Amino acid sequence: MQKTSESEYDKQKALYMQQIEHLTQKTQQQDEKERQLIQELKEQKMEQLSHTTEQKSKFEFEIRQLTQKVKDLSEQVFELESQLKDEEQKNTIGRQEWHKREQQMDRELSQLRESNKELTANGAKL
Repeated sequence: MQKTSESEYDKQKALYMQQIEHLTQKTQQQDEKERQLIQELKEQKMEQLSHTTEQKSKFEFEIRQLTQKVKDLSEQVFELESQLKDEEQKNTIGRQEWHKREQQMDRELSQLRESNKELTANGAKL
């Protein structure tokens, strides 16, 4: 009976040893898989960080360019507004001079008509 008991014990022991070996292998596989996943995650994180850094640099460059363009266009607008103001002042002065010359010509024309009337009247008297 003791042999049966020892045999049963040995079978049980062998079964437990197989289970321990199996679970140990499974644990090692899981540990290796976890290490691989951690490594992949680190690589993905580095790639994402690199991509994000590139995008940030690209957008910062574009922002600097656009900011400079806005500055340049603002200066251009200021210059054009100044030129427009100057042209409007020139036009105003030109209109005023035109109006003065027109009034002067009207006066001279009136004087010439008066002189013509006087000459006509004096010529009729003779």
